[in-house]
Amino acid sequence: MRRPRRAVVVEGSGSDDRLALPVELYTRGEDDELVPVDLGGGGPVVVAWADVTGKPTTFAPATHTHAAADISSGTLALARVPTGTTASTVALGNHTHAGLLAGSAAAVADATDEASAVVQLNALLAVLRTRGVLST
Repeated sequence: MRRPRRAVVVEGSGSDDRLALPVELYTRGEDDELVPVDLGGGGPVVVAWADVTGKPTTFAPATHTHAAADISSGTLALARVPTGTTASTVALGNHTHAGLLAGSAAAVADATDEASAVVQLNALLAVLRTRGVLST
């Protein structure tokens, strides 16, 4: 028969000062084997939190890191988000493109026929390239 290790497994629910712990007790039988003790009733044994010995005074998490792929929800601190202007970074809310929204752009006239539509479309494309919206 395998010997139990010294451990406490906590399951169930409790209040601020009481915790429901399922407990299995063993005694030594003939040939030093472990024999389960029948507590009767089959329910959990209720132990006052103050009576639990050997518990830590705080339950602070250990310092550790996670890969970005491990994070599936929540809010990240801005310092953890790679920001910048490259393809592998995120642009900040105060990021702008020089000349894109500043000042006024040359007006493009309405097209009146097919030939003027082509002329006006080319004029619009030229303005967008000048403003940096389109590249050549």
